Amino acid sequence: PLQWVGSLTSHAPLWSSSSGRPPLAFQRRRSAGEEWSAGGNNEGQHWSSPPRTLFLSLPPFLVCSCDVNMSEIVADAWKKYLLQLQLHPLRTKAITAGVLAGCSDAIAQKISGIKKLQLRRLLLIMLYGFAYGGPFGHFLHKLMDIIFKGKKDNKTVAKKVLLEQLTSSPWNNMLFMTYYGLVIEGRPWSLVRNKVRKDYPSVQLMAWRFWPIVGWVNYQYMPLQFRVLFHSFVASCWGIFLNLKARSTAVKKA
Repeated sequence: PLQWVGSLTSHAPLWSSSSGRPPLAFQRRRSAGEEWSAGGNNEGQHWSSPPRTLFLSLPPFLVCSCDVNMSEIVADAWKKYLLQLQLHPLRTKAITAGVLAGCSDAIAQKISGIKKLQLRRLLLIMLYGFAYGGPFGHFLHKLMDIIFKGKKDNKTVAKKVLLEQLTSSPWNNMLFMTYYGLVIEGRPWSLVRNKVRKDYPSVQLMAWRFWPIVGWVNYQYMPLQFRVLFHSFVASCWGIFLNLKARSTAVKKA
């Protein structure tokens, strides 16, 4: 049988039986001076909480019945993230953008048919998100808030979206495609320039169909401190498309 050792933080009973006795699979063990104690000797009563360390001989689907509150773990991690976002906004946004860019590329490699993960490519794309994507978004949204004085009416949001789509959007797409060709693929400038000229118009037209909606939601509904996070998350999805568009045919043979 499967042997499992767990640490329980909950004091909820793990069993209930008509005899009031625990199953034989539960083996008693002292832990930090604790002992199991019976809630009573009468029929139908439950046993109280077992010690923190348990040795269970249970199938996996019964082990899942242990009352481990994962939502509290997630909530605690989110609180710590928000604290870092408040104390170190630039660093936190840069790391977030790098991690999401790496996840995006890993998925892009998988769906493009690459059997073995290209670690060098993955790290270089993470570097791009960390060194450029996160910091650029951080200062862009701060600048937008300064220019438009924090206004969020529909007219102001429309101006923000239009300004972003006419300036940073074309620049970011061209820069990424150039970086991908020169740094990640290691191609000479002449080949990269020709590839950008060929593929850039279709990439940018596709971006203008998608990113204005994202920009509207971001400026209209997201607080300033969450805009880079939201943008980075959506950009990780967009990056899958952009990675597949930018990759060379030689990558398929890897």
